Amino acid sequence: MRMVFARIGVKGKLIRRSLKTPVRSVAKLRLGDLEREERQKAEHATACVGGKMTFGDALAVYRQRLQGDASLKPRTKEPREERIRALLKTCL
Repeated sequence: MRMVFARIGVKGKLIRRSLKTPVRSVAKLRLGDLEREERQKAEHATACVGGKMTFGDALAVYRQRLQGDASLKPRTKEPREERIRALLKTCL
């Protein structure tokens, strides 16, 4: 069986990714998640480039990069998340 690939257009760019399943019904479910994720990434990148980033936007980008960084072990990520929570607590 062949793997199913997704082809979606986001912000004028064509993104082609494997949905990591040969089953069409499962692929249809994963397609929505992939599209939402890619649109969020593009939106955050636009905010970064445009120079009009709020603290919430910057925090979302930082958290996304932190979770996606495979070079960091989970025990390294925990204290960083704790610092974020402490910072948010003092700001509110």
